[in-house]
Amino acid sequence: ELVDVALFTVYTVTSVGYGHIPIPDTALFQLFTTFFILFGLAVMAIMLAQGYQYLEIEAKSMRHRSDMAEVLKEGIRRLKNEPPSRKRDEALAKLEEQGNTELSLYGKMLLSLSKAVVFSTENPWGDLLHRCGSLVLLAGSGALIVGLIEGWTWYTSIYWSVVTMTTVGYGDVVPETIAGRAITTVWMPLNMFFLSIIFCSVGHYYLI
Repeated sequence: ELVDVALFTVYTVTSVGYGHIPIPDTALFQLFTTFFILFGLAVMAIMLAQGYQYLEIEAKSMRHRSDMAEVLKEGIRRLKNEPPSRKRDEALAKLEEQGNTELSLYGKMLLSLSKAVVFSTENPWGDLLHRCGSLVLLAGSGALIVGLIEGWTWYTSIYWSVVTMTTVGYGDVVPETIAGRAITTVWMPLNMFFLSIIFCSVGHYYLI
């Protein structure tokens, strides 16, 4: 089935490797899989790095725009307190025109992300909340969604989620339904991306 092909691909490039999907034991397929694993892991590493860099740059850009908007508001406030004049009115109109630019929903989300990053790096409680909360959210999202679809108990769902998100991949508990396998195919790369960010932040904290 197509979902099994997608699942095999994601299992491989994320290094989860449950091993429950039957693999042809022909020499050609084993040689192909050997190169595919090396190529897939390299591509995944590049994608993770590029994705993290993109989010970081975009978040900084949105934060800069937000700071500029605050500067414009302060400039408008000061101009309004000055005596009326043609020069003052022209400058005020120009600043108000620039200040009317609204951030898109995507921009607001990135700005919120930027503020969260600042809070988590500059505040000790924010740092603790960020690390613990992120791990709980990652494990909980997979456990809740896939666990409900598969009909697992809550402890089996959490067990599966942690075994999967850490790429341990024992293979003793795997999704069997088409919906569960499809969601797992999407969840694993996203999980690996955010988990790598968390681990990098932990490493950065103890090395700096």
